Amino acid sequence: MDIHSRAREQLWKILGSSEGGSKGTVSSVNQHQAPAAEAPTPTPYPRDFVFGGDSAESIQRRLLGRVPYPLDHEISMAQIDAPDLFQVKVAICQIMAVLNPCGDWAERGALALENPRTVTGEDSLENLLRTLDGLRTFGS
Repeated sequence: MDIHSRAREQLWKILGSSEGGSKGTVSSVNQHQAPAAEAPTPTPYPRDFVFGGDSAESIQRRLLGRVPYPLDHEISMAQIDAPDLFQVKVAICQIMAVLNPCGDWAERGALALENPRTVTGEDSLENLLRTLDGLRTFGS
């Protein structure tokens, strides 16, 4: 299982969806059934929906901005990763709006989640999920 699959599985676990996870089954020790093709899970937000000063569309643009001529694979990965990153950022901003009502989380909260130490300015999905998990633990 690659890092993207593990992060996506963790995302669905934290966000409370049963859509994630592998769907393959093992019928015996020597026979493995191939995983069923997963239908893409639609995100609850359109690509151009802006929350916290960010959108899945702008995240995708930043992910691809580091490469002058992105390959098809890089474009596909950015199309997959951007909505996931955005969804986690929205969840973090919504929790922070409750924990810190004085902050402007709905308008500019996603800017606080940028990581200037990366090439794209985007933090990894794993780090954002860790932050979200910590906030949920702290908030409960």
